[in-house]
Amino acid sequence: RRRRGRGRADPGRRREPPALITDVPGLRVGHATDTTALTGVSVLVCDRPAVCGVALRGGANDVVGLDYLDPGHLVPTVDGVVLGGGSRFGEEAVYGVLRWLEERGRGFAAGPTVVPHVPGAFLFDLGVGDGRVRPTREAGYAAAAAAA
Repeated sequence: RRRRGRGRADPGRRREPPALITDVPGLRVGHATDTTALTGVSVLVCDRPAVCGVALRGGANDVVGLDYLDPGHLVPTVDGVVLGGGSRFGEEAVYGVLRWLEERGRGFAAGPTVVPHVPGAFLFDLGVGDGRVRPTREAGYAAAAAAA
């Protein structure tokens, strides 16, 4: 026998909006998309260095900079995170984000310069759109600038 009211929305209950990454204080998001090649890059820029974690799934992960997520690392914080397409080739976008952050003095102080800590993860999208076109340094830079 089924109980009445189970699984039904309560009309008097206020529904909360979905939690969005853009709702997180101190975190800004920017994108650069190539609509012709059907690929792109998203960048999360932290207002301050932040502790970050990861859970890897699947058997062919393409990631860079995961050592920054190790609590035993000299500087176990990140200045941003890159998520992109292009498979292994998409890693190039990280260098654009590094440059954008360095130009703004963001990163670990290393003598006369700073070294931003930016891990990234990239998915295989080479079979969608034009697989010869991948996220570039310029795309990473543009995505970081869009997060500003």
